[in-house]
Formats: sequence, structure tokens, C-alpha cells
Amino acid sequence: MKFIYNAVVSLLRKSPLLPSLKTEEVGRLKLNQNPKNAINSVLSATGEVSSLVYAEHFLSIYEDMTEKQKISIFKYLLENLDIDHVKLRQAAEE
Repeated sequence: MKFIYNAVVSLLRKSPLLPSLKTEEVGRLKLNQNPKNAINSVLSATGEVSSLVYAEHFLSIYEDMTEKQKISIFKYLLENLDIDHVKLRQAAEE
């Protein structure tokens, strides 16, 4: 599974799709500029490729956020989503 993920991410990075992630739509996927909505799109995506597109989109939003906005996003994740913070930390470290 990791091989497929890496292959798709590699293709996304090399394709003309990545710059279009700053737009509102890629193919049939609606991209939301609100960080919380972008996270929810990642979590609710039904396919692996759409999950990757939504995740790349969120990361492009995240890169432009201030420290205060980033803290707000992590608080949102902690307070509103059923996320195991121990596993999240382990995944981030890997």
C-alpha cells in the first residue's frame, strides 16, 4: 500500500495537477480553502487518489498559515475529531 501511495504522490508532484490545488476544483473534486473543511474533505474522501489530492491541498493551505492558525488547526483536531494523538505523533515521527 505504501508503494502505491508513494507512486501517486510522486505523480502528483510531477504533474500539472499540483499547481491547480490552489484553485477551487480539480476534476470533479471540490477544494475548500477553509483549513477545517479541507481536513474534513481528507477524512471523508472515498478513494485513495481523492484522499491524496485533498491531503496535498490541505498541506498547501497549511504551508501558508501563521503559527496562530496552525495552533488553531491542531486544537480543532484535538477537540473535534476522534484522533488518537499517540498514533498521530508516531505517524508524524515516521
